[in-house]
Amino acid sequence: ILVLLLSVLIFSNRDRLSFSSVKNWVEYGVLNKESEQKFPVSTEGDVINNGNFSRVQRDLVYASDTRFAILNNYGRTVYENSQAYLNPVLSRAADSDLSLVYNLGATGYSIYNLESTIFSGEAEDNIVVADISKSGTYALVTEKDGYLSKLYVYKEDNREKPYYAYSFADYYITSVSLDSDGNTALLTGLSAHEGNQISCVYVLDFNKEEPLVFKEFEDNIFYYADHLTNNNVCIIGESATYTFNMFTK
Repeated sequence: ILVLLLSVLIFSNRDRLSFSSVKNWVEYGVLNKESEQKFPVSTEGDVINNGNFSRVQRDLVYASDTRFAILNNYGRTVYENSQAYLNPVLSRAADSDLSLVYNLGATGYSIYNLESTIFSGEAEDNIVVADISKSGTYALVTEKDGYLSKLYVYKEDNREKPYYAYSFADYYITSVSLDSDGNTALLTGLSAHEGNQISCVYVLDFNKEEPLVFKEFEDNIFYYADHLTNNNVCIIGESATYTFNMFTK
């Protein structure tokens, strides 16, 4: 019984028992190590746009126009990397230490964990939106000559060549969300017909050619899409919000 209770306790506090969390607790909590950096932390000189600030376990991450940085829960910078993105956007993988930062309207992007820069690359065309999953699979939606948008999906073991691609001829893609396993993508799009705005939802399975789901919605603009679970998703629009199961017709 004690072993079982201990196992449950460890599992429920696994984010606090990571190497970086334990190290920080020993250095600054037990040994009372003095740090030249502590809260409140100044970001003078950095421009941090709305949404480019998040939490990873007990650490804080942010992306500015000059750097990507990680602060521990005592306010000390534990990792930072200089970048020169004019319009940086931070995308976080839920329940993971992975972050993707891309340069909106340009081609550059970088992938980080809590300790290093994993990868930095250039998309073929200007990036519109992007997302990364817990599995390390990530998606870039770009502009593309001859189409309104194009989706590229890359696996963790081969970031040089797309694992999957899909072209959109009728809709401009406005958001993308990957499931935690990196097997499906939820996307929203925007177009116009006879003066009316039309939004749509795509669910793409990377092992199938045709979309699993395609729905159109009149007189609404979709801004944000996200996975609630691997099957249930949420779409946030200007005039309404929708939730549905991807595998229910």
